[in-house]
Amino acid sequence: MRKLALLACLGLLAACASAPPREASVRPYVVALSVADLDRSIEFYGKHFGFAEVERLAIPPEGSALAFLARDGFRIELVQVTGSVPRVTPDPANDATLRGLVKLGFAVTEIDALTERLRGAGVPVIVAPFDDTKRGFRGGIVRDPDGNMIGLYELRVKPAG
Repeated sequence: MRKLALLACLGLLAACASAPPREASVRPYVVALSVADLDRSIEFYGKHFGFAEVERLAIPPEGSALAFLARDGFRIELVQVTGSVPRVTPDPANDATLRGLVKLGFAVTEIDALTERLRGAGVPVIVAPFDDTKRGFRGGIVRDPDGNMIGLYELRVKPAG
């Protein structure tokens, strides 16, 4: 009986040792944006994209703060730092000339109506809605009050992955 128990334990150990490693779960959760005016940005992302403020806290130096906005399990962390300066791009039409975050993207519905509503509210439209049939979406690009690019994607097919 002891031999049988010992064999069972050894078999269990061998099975555990040969089990494949568990895969990590990864999903988009947060993007952080440096902004000049926290309240203005909170209003912008709330009014135009439905994000709600869930937390705000002061950080050093004096006058600096963080705000966390959330929608559908995704967060935007807005960072206002005293003395921050705007990003200056060598080519203002192409933020990709600087390394780092190029744009934030949202899956949307009714991109044409949304783009017109944003344009009417004074939001700069950088790229008017266009069809990308190869990738299965209709897309466009706008800018937030601090000049950050926001991609708008009306998905026509379910994205791979």
